[in-house]
Amino acid sequence: MRFLPVLFGVIAGFFGQQSWRVVQLFLNRQDFGVADQQFGVDYGFYAFVPPMLRLTLSTLSLPAHYFVPHRAHWPLSAGKYHNW
Repeated sequence: MRFLPVLFGVIAGFFGQQSWRVVQLFLNRQDFGVADQQFGVDYGFYAFVPPMLRLTLSTLSLPAHYFVPHRAHWPLSAGKYHNW
C-alpha cells in the first residue's frame, strides 16, 4: 500500500506534464476587474476556472471511458460464447 501514492503521483505527473499551462494559469489566476453583466462573475473566472474544470473532468473520466465499454458488453455476449 505504500506504493499507491507514488503510483498516483506518477500518473498525475504524466497528465500534468501535457497540461501544465492550464494548471499554472488556474493556480495563479487573478480578477480582470470587470464583472459579467448577466451573472455578476468576474471575467477572470471564465478565463481560468472552466479550462481547469474541463481538464479535471476529462482526467477523472478517463478510467470510465476505458473500463465501462470493455465490461458493459460482457453480460450481453456471455451467451454467445458459451452456446446458451
